[in-house]
Amino acid sequence: MTKILVVDDDPTLVELIRVTLKIKGYKVLTANEARLGLNIMLKEQPDMAIIDYMMDDRDGLSLLKDIRSIVDFKNTPIIMLTASGAPDIVSKAIQYGVTDFMIKPFKVLMLLKRVEQYLKK
Repeated sequence: MTKILVVDDDPTLVELIRVTLKIKGYKVLTANEARLGLNIMLKEQPDMAIIDYMMDDRDGLSLLKDIRSIVDFKNTPIIMLTASGAPDIVSKAIQYGVTDFMIKPFKVLMLLKRVEQYLKK
């Protein structure tokens, strides 16, 4: 079963994404902070990650950089969710190897389409 990690400190958004992906047959792992998200990545080896840019403990760029520094995750699709499309954030995320961005608020069905696109499901 395809595993997707969702890292976001907004429990309502995490639940919406979790339910939507679960209905489509994905196993969804969740974390409410970056450090926990990285631990889950290492332990569970998900096929994809969806991470928020703004979190309480660390920002999503730091998490993205940490994930990409691990050889096993060099090609793992990562979608970053952000309320800001600021050029400096986008530029750094691209530099760190993000696969795609979604600006909040977004339609969950659009996220699902992107997940399926990157996982070729």
